[in-house]
This record gives sequence, C-alpha cells and structure tokens, in this order.
Amino acid sequence: MYNFWGVVFVLIMKLNYNNKIIKHHSFNELSEAKKFYSNQKSRNKCFLDDTFGDNHCVINSLDALSGEIYLSLGFSSERNSNELNLMLWEQADRWVIEIDESIYIVSSRSAEIVTKFEIGTPLIGFYVIENRLLVLEETNIKVLDREGNVFQEKTIDLIDSYSLTDDGVLNIISTEGEESQISLF
Repeated sequence: MYNFWGVVFVLIMKLNYNNKIIKHHSFNELSEAKKFYSNQKSRNKCFLDDTFGDNHCVINSLDALSGEIYLSLGFSSERNSNELNLMLWEQADRWVIEIDESIYIVSSRSAEIVTKFEIGTPLIGFYVIENRLLVLEETNIKVLDREGNVFQEKTIDLIDSYSLTDDGVLNIISTEGEESQISLF
C-alpha cells in the first residue's frame, strides 16, 4: 500500500471477470473521494451516503477492452477496504458489499440500492447457490433472492466449522460441538 498526496494506492493484479475489470481507489479524505467519484464518466453511479469512517473508497467496474465504466460505487468505512467483502453476483446483475455492520445489494445496471440490512455478528462470507444468496455470519444464516427478499433466516450457536453440499445443505458444527444441517432450498 502506498500513500501519495493523500491517495492510498494498493497494487494488486488486474482482475478480469466476465470481461469486466474491477478498479479500487482509496482516499484519506471524504472530499477527495467524492470529487473523484463525481468525475467518473458513468451513467450508473451510487455513493452510499449513509456510510461513515476514515477510509473512503470508489470502486469501478470497467469494460475490459474499452475501459467504459459500467458502475461506480463510492462509500466510507471504519475498516480498511481490504477487510471488506465484495461479491459480483453476475446472474442477478448485482453487487453485494459488506461495509462495517451493513450488507448492501446494489443493482449493477441501475446503480440503485436493492436492499440494505444490518448484520449482528462478523461475516464469514457470501455464496450464491441456485440463484439465491447465502449470507453466512458467525451466528446467523440468511438466504435471499435477487430482490433482497429473505427466504430463510436462522440464528444458530457460534460456528466452529461448516461445509456446503452440492444439493444445498449447509452442515454446521458449533463451538459447543452441536451438529446441524440446514437446507437452503
């Protein structure tokens, strides 16, 4: 990570996913992030104004050849951007991003927030199965559709280990040694 004139650069390899490049820009000052964001030439822009913190980011999704920006997403966070989770849910044309204690689902076509919800425990991760989104926290499971409707939600004991079968069964072992199976369909 390099800091040059208040702009923090993280050097990573270029990620090309479905002919889109994801570019991340970090800033020390919110005003710099908002100015950079406002200068992005994209019809699909979303700045999450209800986010707060000392780390300010703009993430762009660009065409791999032309460099045209499909989506520009700006936000602030209390945590460094390398500690946050971002998933491109391509089948649903959605971005799913964890920012501090919130999960946002954003339309990659219109840049509108589809839904936002709070999480109560640290996020383990996101996973898409059968066009549904699994949000796995340390003590909570949510399964949502592309519109953010919750199909299933369950509070569980603190997870020690877990696995997911091909047929959509989540096997969980709690820190207390209790085993459970949850069908995600």
